[in-house]
Amino acid sequence: MKTKTLSCVKIIVVTLIACCVVYCFVFRYADTDAGHQKAVESFFGEDSFMDKPIHVLSSAKRDGYLYLCFSVDNTTNSHGIIQLQRGINGRYRPLSAQYDAFPYTEGAVQDSFMIYLSSYGVEDAPQTKYYLLASDITENSKIQSFQLNCAYTVPEDSFEREYHVSHTIPADSIQKLTIFSQEEFEDMFAFHSAPFYVWLESVRSLDAAGNDITEKYLIPSAVDTVGTASAVRGLGEPDNYKFLIASVLFVGAFYLIQCLRKQ
Repeated sequence: MKTKTLSCVKIIVVTLIACCVVYCFVFRYADTDAGHQKAVESFFGEDSFMDKPIHVLSSAKRDGYLYLCFSVDNTTNSHGIIQLQRGINGRYRPLSAQYDAFPYTEGAVQDSFMIYLSSYGVEDAPQTKYYLLASDITENSKIQSFQLNCAYTVPEDSFEREYHVSHTIPADSIQKLTIFSQEEFEDMFAFHSAPFYVWLESVRSLDAAGNDITEKYLIPSAVDTVGTASAVRGLGEPDNYKFLIASVLFVGAFYLIQCLRKQ
């Protein structure tokens, strides 16, 4: 009887350890500078940017997700943002990333992510949209503020007409990666009517006098690559690890039942 009990305990312990190993392998990146760097590099792999150096510029957290703004030392000066999900072990796993050519030596990086508030990827699940802004400017930069140029449609004209509105924010307010919810983003603008659909068209760099100096930081060789050197990359099936853990539990339960049936 003691041998049988000991065998059952061993099966349970081994099964739980195996589940923990699988989970910790998936959620394995620490919330540290080294962890951030390793997460970005491993997510893209050596071939994505032709083995060019990748730099993590800034980070921010929102609702259990970690966002990292990064740049690449390639010919298109690629910039992007990667989204990571926090696990119960306090570590993170990459979910998706978006990047494009960035034809400026200094300026603001913009992006947006649609976040499902329940299970990731569930159809018709409640969701919210986040707008992300990060500045990539030097310490003594002449860029003092950013002008956010927004477009929107309203129900009154059957969504056939686009309206445009702008809002200026100090550059130092987004020195680090800044995340706005859809509501927070829309509250910055003075819409003439309640908007139905809103999108960020561009971000312009302004000096202390309010002059547009965006083009002063232009990289001519990278201009034509904007849009053509972009990509959206995801895990494809982000919840596959749950199936693997369930399989481990099934095998463990099978051996446990066999052990209990022994005389």
